[in-house]
Amino acid sequence: MKSGEKNLVIRVDAGPQIGMGHYVRCLALAQHWCFQGGRVFILTNIADKKIGEMPGVIFQKTAERAANAGQLIEIIREKDASWVLIDGHNFDPAFLEKAGKTEARVLFLDDDATLKKYPVDILLNQNIFATSAMYKGKTQARLLLGNYYALLRPKFLNKSTWSRKHPSVATKLLVTFGGADPLHLSQNFLEIYSQLAPEDILRKMSIRLIVGQMNSNFQVIKDLSKKLPNCRVLR
Repeated sequence: MKSGEKNLVIRVDAGPQIGMGHYVRCLALAQHWCFQGGRVFILTNIADKKIGEMPGVIFQKTAERAANAGQLIEIIREKDASWVLIDGHNFDPAFLEKAGKTEARVLFLDDDATLKKYPVDILLNQNIFATSAMYKGKTQARLLLGNYYALLRPKFLNKSTWSRKHPSVATKLLVTFGGADPLHLSQNFLEIYSQLAPEDILRKMSIRLIVGQMNSNFQVIKDLSKKLPNCRVLR
C-alpha cells in the first residue's frame, strides 16, 4: 500500500455560530482512521485550538476565505491523500466538484439535502430521518443513510452494552446545549432555575451542566452556578 493511501484530509469548521457538531463527528471518523494505521490532516478555522488533538492527526489553519477550494486541493495533492472528508453548510456543489477533480475520493457529510446536486463518491447522512428519496436526482454517490452510520468515538461505542438501574424518582439531571450554544440557552437555563421556589422538585435535584468548548459565556455561566449549591458546571 502506498503511503498516500493511508492519508485522509478533512475540511470542516466550527465556531460560536456554527457550533461544534460538524467538527466533533469528523473527529470521530479521524480517530477510527488513525486506529487503522492512517494519518489525518484537518483543515479548519480553529486549527490553533487543536480541539481533539490525538496521535496521527495534524491540524492546519484555513485561509481567509472559508470556502477556498484551492487550499484544500493543495493539501490533498501535497499529502497524496486517498480520501477527503468535507462537512459543513458553507460548501456548495462547485466546491465539491473541485475537490472531486483530484485523485482523492470524496466523502460528504450532509444533514438536510438542500444542495441541488452532490458530485461526490459517498454521501453520509446519519440522521434518523434520512431517506434515499431526499437525494433522488441529485447524486450518483453511494448513500449511507440513517443512524446505523452514526459517527461515534470508540469510547462511546464501548458503552453500547452498558446499563444501569433507574430510580422511580429522578434525583439527577444532565443538561447541555451543544458545543457553542449561540442562543445562550445555558445561561438562560440557570437564570430560570435560580428563580424556582425552594420546594420545586428541580431545585432538589443534582444538576450537571456541560458547557462546550466554543461557548463564549463560560465565565458568566460559571459565576451563576456558584449561587446554586446543587448545580455544577463542567467543561
